[in-house]
Amino acid sequence: MVSGVFVLKPSTVPFTWVKKEIVDQSINEAIGAELAESVLCEADIPPYNLALRDGWAVDNRYEGDRRVVGEVINGESPKTISPNEALWINTGGYLPNGATAVATSQDYKLVNEHTLSVKPLYGNENVLPKGSEWKKGSVLIQAGSIIGASEAALLTDADIDTVKVLKRPAIGILATGQELKENSLIPGTRSSSDSVYLKILLESLGLPIIKVAYAGDDQEQIGGVFSSLADNCDFIVSIGGTGQGRADLLRKSIEKAGGTLTEGEEKLTSSVPYVRAVLNGKPIMGLPGNPLGMIMIAQRVLLPILWHRFRTTPLPTIKREAILGFLAPEEKGDIAIELIDGKMGRIALPLAKGTGRSMVFRNANGVIPMSTRQIKPGDTVEVELFLDGFHLLQTAFGINK
Repeated sequence: MVSGVFVLKPSTVPFTWVKKEIVDQSINEAIGAELAESVLCEADIPPYNLALRDGWAVDNRYEGDRRVVGEVINGESPKTISPNEALWINTGGYLPNGATAVATSQDYKLVNEHTLSVKPLYGNENVLPKGSEWKKGSVLIQAGSIIGASEAALLTDADIDTVKVLKRPAIGILATGQELKENSLIPGTRSSSDSVYLKILLESLGLPIIKVAYAGDDQEQIGGVFSSLADNCDFIVSIGGTGQGRADLLRKSIEKAGGTLTEGEEKLTSSVPYVRAVLNGKPIMGLPGNPLGMIMIAQRVLLPILWHRFRTTPLPTIKREAILGFLAPEEKGDIAIELIDGKMGRIALPLAKGTGRSMVFRNANGVIPMSTRQIKPGDTVEVELFLDGFHLLQTAFGINK
């Protein structure tokens, strides 16, 4: 077995952390959200008989010449014509009462400026009848649909302003550490690459409201930021300070802010510790500052939790086959790996716990989900790639990583 192989063992979280919430949102707010209930038509669509082409609105049942009596003005109440009359109408216009068809350029001839000769037309020719697309009370968009450009346009066409959707939680990210500053130009400081990774990862999966905050190694300061995030966010993720050393203030800061640690309610078997707590009813997940531990827990624990809160479909997975290039550890759990191209094809190599920060962001490609099957070097294994939004696009367009 390779020494230092990173294995993440199974763990569980409270049910309340994945509980869905249904909210009413405007169409603009709901873009990217999932419909919690099917949307029914509130009126027939189209709401009236409308012209599909420019032309003359006429009664197709009349056989003689028509008298030109004006034009349809869009936005005005519909006019009424007699069988021997004709009104000019533009595409999309409200068909006058008494009209049953629209005569286009190849269907009519002007006898003079007041008289129109029309070829025989069938009923509703060049007309979209009222309610021909959707009837009042019919299902316009099914529950579970994601509100995108087409859905938003359809809802607008149906004059529907608000829909019930699964709420996408607002996420607060707290990066802790005396050396971390939002402005890394200050001597002796650096930005939090972990928080950048996490923010973009969550945004790429459809969570648009992400608040990032910083706090030094100070119990009061960390607790104050936690309280502020709890007032404005639905879920809080902190990075760093999850150990048990004297400098690790995360647990004490949560309790100082009035939060409750919940990690002791059941046995956690993760090989890398992460903190669970609740503050003002808001879940807190404390991730380690070590990039490999942070990435593994974010991908394998945090993402499924958050996804489950605002989606009914399973979290997307991208799988690739690779050749195992090391002796797997005996304990059950997900193994962090790097994928490389070798002479025999794609090879899965382990990522060690002590791997450098920048190298982890470059090399951490995914995990081998451990099962009861024993695997050995040279076996073909299935690798689940880490998600970051772009990988989802790769799969959609058939591009291999």
